[in-house]
Amino acid sequence: MPISLDQFCDQLVSLGLVNDTTLGPLRAKLAGDENPVQTLARALVKEKKLTAYQAQLVYAGRGKSLSLGKYLVLDKIGEGGMGQVFKARHRTMDRIVAIKLLPPELTDSAEAIARFHREVRAAARLEHVNIVRAYDADEHQGSHFLVMEYVSGDDLSARVRSTGAMTVEQAVDCIRQAARGLEFAHAQGIIHRDIKPSNMLLDEHGVLRILDMGLARVESLDESTHSELTSTGQVMGTVDYMAPEQAVDTRMVDGRADIYSLGVTLYYLLCVRPMYNADTIVKKLMAHQTAEIPQLTSVRGDVPAELDRIFQKMVAKKPEERYPTMTALLEDLDRWNTTGEGLASPGPSRGELTAFDEFLNNAPFTARPQRSTKPIGPTIQINP
Repeated sequence: MPISLDQFCDQLVSLGLVNDTTLGPLRAKLAGDENPVQTLARALVKEKKLTAYQAQLVYAGRGKSLSLGKYLVLDKIGEGGMGQVFKARHRTMDRIVAIKLLPPELTDSAEAIARFHREVRAAARLEHVNIVRAYDADEHQGSHFLVMEYVSGDDLSARVRSTGAMTVEQAVDCIRQAARGLEFAHAQGIIHRDIKPSNMLLDEHGVLRILDMGLARVESLDESTHSELTSTGQVMGTVDYMAPEQAVDTRMVDGRADIYSLGVTLYYLLCVRPMYNADTIVKKLMAHQTAEIPQLTSVRGDVPAELDRIFQKMVAKKPEERYPTMTALLEDLDRWNTTGEGLASPGPSRGELTAFDEFLNNAPFTARPQRSTKPIGPTIQINP
């Protein structure tokens, strides 16, 4: 049943979205309007008093979900296995933030809540220019959420899909920035375990930020806590970028698993495709275990041999054959970078990509959490 104009306005005011002073003049113009709620919503969105997402939820009778204690939800920006992510504003400080909300259906799960609070404690220890910062953690009417820095920009997967393969210089710069952030996290005893292009964000200044520490393993946790949080055999991470040992025992991986995933990410940035292509998850996992490591120089003629050597060491099958630490990797990357090899190397044009590469480059993007397609209730047409 469509919401009435009075009901729509009452919800806006009670939620603190819009005040009567703003609504008065706009309502006065609605006399005789056949669709007053839609007209009012459009006007409020146009004047930036309301977001389209807020208007839709209020119209659907779900306006209360926009209020999370001292935070007001502005928009939904992502959704993953461990929760939804929203853009929000602190009511008092007027600061724009990102909020990660634990799914309602998991609030009764002690395991999920324990894992969420582990994420909060881990994230609170990470203050680094290349890691998205955590501001706050709270609970509102049974909903647990983490408040993080909001960063405007594109993740690396979306960037590559939009503009094609990166130049060697661009790709290495991204890997170096990510390695610095992970070096800091590892020093705090935290392993990311889900490094991939869609978990790395480039802001408007070219600064890379690592997203989603939700799969981080805190090395200082005792074994009993680990057994509660991650059962034996459970796999955390994304198979296209997962280290071989991570598929065997998620609990026992160390920082070298992140080095492997970072190497596979380098391959994607330069080649616009995963390192191994297979039609099933099992085949992908097996490829990471047993398939031959590809040579970057055979895929990209502009990749220097020394960079290929670094890549080969990053993605070695056995952890003991990789770089022992992010610090060791950074030393090699910095040493290579100072030689001038590969700097400003041009990436291949779209015309130079194979037909398969072109297909992958234009395929629907699914790696990043997508906006939910679930109906939220009655909908309102915001745009004319």
